[in-house]
Amino acid sequence: MHQPYKPQGVNTANVYLINKDLAALIYFVEQTFNAQVIEKVTRPGGSVAHAEIRIEDSTIMAGAASENFKECTAGIYVYVADCDATYAKALEAAAVSVMRPQTRHDEKERYGGVKDSNGNTWWIASWLQ
Repeated sequence: MHQPYKPQGVNTANVYLINKDLAALIYFVEQTFNAQVIEKVTRPGGSVAHAEIRIEDSTIMAGAASENFKECTAGIYVYVADCDATYAKALEAAAVSVMRPQTRHDEKERYGGVKDSNGNTWWIASWLQ
């Protein structure tokens, strides 16, 4: 049910990143997770000041780091249909591996991790049930 105090289609709690290079962040999530940019606000010089990005049913909001808003990276856990394929796409999109995919949690989950060029760590997981 839609609540009038928040935009339709947005969860009550959402990730908000403050990164140096939002264009690189957008490229990474589009290439890795087939994300869709919902909103992008650019500055007069053309750099991205703010973005809202949808990965399936989740929204990630991001703002450009500045003197007033210091960089704030995060660890983000994303469930995908194919952990290994998505992990490979992340590496192709210039991420660096922090953990190769492996099966854990009593064989119920496969996950691995990468770090993007802004310093965010993305845990990529598939539930094996």
